[in-house]
Amino acid sequence: MAHYGARHWEPSCGAPVRRDRQGGTYRSYVPDPLVNRPLMVDAELDARCAQVEAVVRGLAHSPGARGLEGLARFLLRSEALASSRIEGLQVSAQQLALVELADTEGIPVRGFTANARLVANNIRALKQAAGELAEAPSITVADITNLHRALLPDHHPPGLRTVQNWIGGNDWHPLDADFVPPPPERVEPLMDDLALYMSGAGHSPLVQAGLVHAQFETIHPYTDGNGRVGRALIHTVLARRDSPVPRYSR
Repeated sequence: MAHYGARHWEPSCGAPVRRDRQGGTYRSYVPDPLVNRPLMVDAELDARCAQVEAVVRGLAHSPGARGLEGLARFLLRSEALASSRIEGLQVSAQQLALVELADTEGIPVRGFTANARLVANNIRALKQAAGELAEAPSITVADITNLHRALLPDHHPPGLRTVQNWIGGNDWHPLDADFVPPPPERVEPLMDDLALYMSGAGHSPLVQAGLVHAQFETIHPYTDGNGRVGRALIHTVLARRDSPVPRYSR
């Protein structure tokens, strides 16, 4: 059963002010696994999901769909810019174009920032999510971690987190956090469950994509980049289910 677990935080002597050095009790949340979880979708919502999926699938497979490739590239870049902006990365379309030019032509191009490189990584990860992962026989935790590595190639330490993280509060302790994800020892089994659920088709594509995104963000399995990876996984699910996610190309 999903539950909050009480845990103890040891005081820190390295915090700059006294109030941040405190220890105490905090609550971390452990969600239910997704595989074999009984989920009843409201009949009205289920019908609405089916209508939306049918309409967009019809567009994706229509005779004029080939003309949507240019629009798909535009939407991909718009999504990457918007997704990165949520993470506080402000990048102009011009800088992003310079990064892509450098990557495409294999030549040194100046005039773009480190943030522009991160957004370009976001685009590459979205392509990977809608391409390689969508066509894989099954999804593994290693696949998701590779997606994370594509987004944040310089992130350290790599892989699933082995420490407690939290959202809100301050950088020194989770006592005042708005939300504390599962403790590190619960991350790997929860991610195994998530990958197995992503590999199946127990719910409609839209419902599955929503559950995958919510579960991933609840687990918060990496010390950074969870928002960007979680949004890329939405593309993965929809593309795997042959829903309206184009196979992007340059």
